Parts: sequence; C-alpha cells; structure tokens
Amino acid sequence: MEPYINYVTQGLDNTSFLDEQENPQNHPNFIPITTSDKHRLYMPRKQSLIIKLIGKKIGNSYLQNILQALWQLTEKINLIDLSEDYYLIKLTNPENYEKVLHRGLWFIGSQFVSIRKWEPKFNPSSSQINFSTVWIRLPELPTKFYDINIL
Repeated sequence: MEPYINYVTQGLDNTSFLDEQENPQNHPNFIPITTSDKHRLYMPRKQSLIIKLIGKKIGNSYLQNILQALWQLTEKINLIDLSEDYYLIKLTNPENYEKVLHRGLWFIGSQFVSIRKWEPKFNPSSSQINFSTVWIRLPELPTKFYDINIL
C-alpha cells in the first residue's frame, strides 16, 4: 500500500491547504490521497493555465469569447471560475499552451491578462501577483546603449 500524501483539498467548508510538514491525520477534514491518485489527478492539468484579468471585471462567457478571438487557438477554450477573478484554462495542444504562455503580453482593452502555469496547491484567496513581464518602448534609443547591463 502506498503512503498517503499529506494534502487537504479546499472544499465548500473552507478547509485550507496543509503543508506536508504538518500532521493532517488529526485534521477533521483530512482527505488521504495516494501518490498514484495524485499523479492521476495532476496529469490532466499539466497543460492548464491560471489567468486573471487585472482591472475591471467582465462576464465569464464574454471573457471566454474575447480570449478565444485574441489568442486564435486551434481548440475551443473553456474557463473554469476558481473565484477571486481567477480562471483555469485547460489546453490540450502543446503549441497553444506555449503560444498563450510565452508569445505575447495579452491585453483586453487596456486591461492586462495575467497568466501563470497551473499549480497543484493554487489557492485563489491567498494568491498574489508578484511579478509581471512588461514591454518598454525606448524610441530612438542610440544603438550604442543596446547592452544587457545598460538596458
């Protein structure tokens, strides 16, 4: 029999995630998950992304249609509302995954679309956006300053 993973899912009763160093056996809402269960549950999410629209809220179906048009993917996307304005998008095509994650800064109007890789213990209520990729225009910057240390 495989050892249990010390992991508690977040459910409707606001059960929180426990670190693996804690002793969840005494926790009333402990759900034991074996290593094989964990692998089976996580594999379909490997090519999933967590997104958040920074700024004004818009409806889920409208956001889904806008992202579909913006990204021009070869597959239909479905948004899963994770709460706190975070959404999960599962992509099956690796090219689509790479395109969304690495090939652009994405905006809907003037609102930035924050994108991150799926994380097994992602918790929307405690999540923070700690960094962001930005593009900076430096019109007519002399080419002598195109140096990694200067820039």
